[in-house]
Amino acid sequence: MSPSKDDQIREFRHGNLGRLLTELAGDFQRRAIDALHELGFDDLRQTHNAVLIHLGLEGTRASVLAARAGITRQATGQLVDDLEQLGYVERVPDPNDGRAKLVKFTGRGRHLMTEGRKALLSIEAQYREILGDDNTEQLRSTLQSLAASLGIEMPH
Repeated sequence: MSPSKDDQIREFRHGNLGRLLTELAGDFQRRAIDALHELGFDDLRQTHNAVLIHLGLEGTRASVLAARAGITRQATGQLVDDLEQLGYVERVPDPNDGRAKLVKFTGRGRHLMTEGRKALLSIEAQYREILGDDNTEQLRSTLQSLAASLGIEMPH
């Protein structure tokens, strides 16, 4: 007997690549926020990741942040406002366009990035324990290749 359409849909929903990537990214982000809370950055919310992971160290325009995160400019503006009130980012004039502003990390934001790096390395170590060294590096390489082939920019 062949599987019913509902069974096919259930199987697809459970194991499709998009769902797996989304759920694993969510797990990583939840772990990251939990770790940052333990380090004293307890005012951060998971939604702040939409800005923080897409913000380059030299600064990034809010419109670029919105495009990278796949959210509206209005939502990005609200998140930037929130992070600015919390002291993690600031808006400064764009040296290449006097009409535009860049969102940049403040000293507190750079401290967050330093401590965040430690937290993320700890999460990667947890994943490495599950996958092993070779599989972890293969996964990283595969994801980097896919991102590069799709033209997905990874901010520095």
